[in-house]
Amino acid sequence: MRKYTNEQYTQLHDAYSQGILTVKFADKLVTYRNLNEMKELLSEMELSLGLRKKHITKKFTSFTKGM
Repeated sequence: MRKYTNEQYTQLHDAYSQGILTVKFADKLVTYRNLNEMKELLSEMELSLGLRKKHITKKFTSFTKGM
């Protein structure tokens, strides 16, 4: 997982909330294809920065004799 900064997260979040697909990070200009792509990156950033925990789903199987 890549390392992100809080500043990068804030800039991307602000652009996403305004529906802007182009964001400038330092000396790079990044244009995203759509808001879903930005949302996926925001989720990755939140995990990396510890702003959100990954949800773990547990599945349990049960059996009966059918009587």
